[in-house]
Amino acid sequence: MNILVTGANGKLGSEIKKRANTVPQWNFYFIDFPEFNLYQFGKIDEVICENKISCIINCADYTDVNKA
Repeated sequence: MNILVTGANGKLGSEIKKRANTVPQWNFYFIDFPEFNLYQFGKIDEVICENKISCIINCADYTDVNKA
């Protein structure tokens, strides 16, 4: 199974990254801002199709409390 993890450098994403090797039958793809912007919907589709993603774990968040 190919799994895409967004927000890979945040608290939750980092924990998943640390433990990814405990499930060797799954392939994890870790992405984060700024190299990957979730507002670029075409780019998301491209990553999903190119890597045949079966599951997405969304750990991305918006941390600017004043603008939220």
